[in-house]
Amino acid sequence: MNVSETLPSVPTAAIASTSPSGMTPNNDLISIDGVFDEVTRVPTSFEAASLSSTIPITSLLIHDGFPPLLNEHGVDIPSAESCIVDNPVNWTGDRLLQSPVPSRKWLGTLDIELNRRLRCVDGTPPVSLRHPTVTDLYVPLWAVNIWHGLLNAVEQREKWKRAQKWIEDQGKQGVDIGGVDELLRRLPWGMMIWAPVPSHSSIGIFADLLSSTSWLSESHIDVFASYLTFRIGGSASGLWIGGVHLAVLLKALPPKPDWKADNVKVLAHYENIFTTGDFTRLIFPANVNGNHWILFSVDVEKREFCFGSSSYLSVCN
Repeated sequence: MNVSETLPSVPTAAIASTSPSGMTPNNDLISIDGVFDEVTRVPTSFEAASLSSTIPITSLLIHDGFPPLLNEHGVDIPSAESCIVDNPVNWTGDRLLQSPVPSRKWLGTLDIELNRRLRCVDGTPPVSLRHPTVTDLYVPLWAVNIWHGLLNAVEQREKWKRAQKWIEDQGKQGVDIGGVDELLRRLPWGMMIWAPVPSHSSIGIFADLLSSTSWLSESHIDVFASYLTFRIGGSASGLWIGGVHLAVLLKALPPKPDWKADNVKVLAHYENIFTTGDFTRLIFPANVNGNHWILFSVDVEKREFCFGSSSYLSVCN
């Protein structure tokens, strides 16, 4: 298959209003009135200077402008709480993007405390953040999203470097890796999984898979389902690609269920897809005995389902 003919083009305009993971950090901590979300949104004027989650994986691999990560071991780092201040900002784009990036633990504490102070109605709202080591640098509150984004990008790049080495080793053994190279040039490194798996999961889990010898996990399968949706799914093809959760749900139902789809949220979602949309086929993976993956294909128009497995012949009913 010629990957370049099947993949859509990926925009490369910078989108930094969310972190490169594709979501604002600690989304469950955002206040009900949206204050945290609002004040930490990166302004449009600064988006172009921030690394975008929509750039291809290969562009991430060759990017060499990352600031250093702050090493807190053996260093007296001020608490995140003490760095939320009311001093006027004095930042420049260069200083912000070149200053050391705080650790994930420190940023997590900063998220919680900043959210708490923004929701406090009887106190003075914070104005700026003091950098924990560049103590004369005061940055806007939205710099927390820049730090989260840079930290995600650095971590993902290290994963893809290991994966790239594995790919190159396969090429040295005579394996045709042209399709994979083309894919890495087109796939956004910050692409998120749409299936109900841990919120931090992204297409970057492919990097872990390529550079390890572990068994295929549910997260691996769900990421690949996301990739297939990105490449060939959608109303144009009439194909809906489900995740692992669908098989798990169906298995949990009794043999002769006395239920209505609208009583089961996920099933109601699928019923709505196939009754109101342009979809006629559904495919989804399922695990057998905890050690083998098979694939189901459902043809809604023919009212027929098939399943395929590498262990035995495909069966249709």
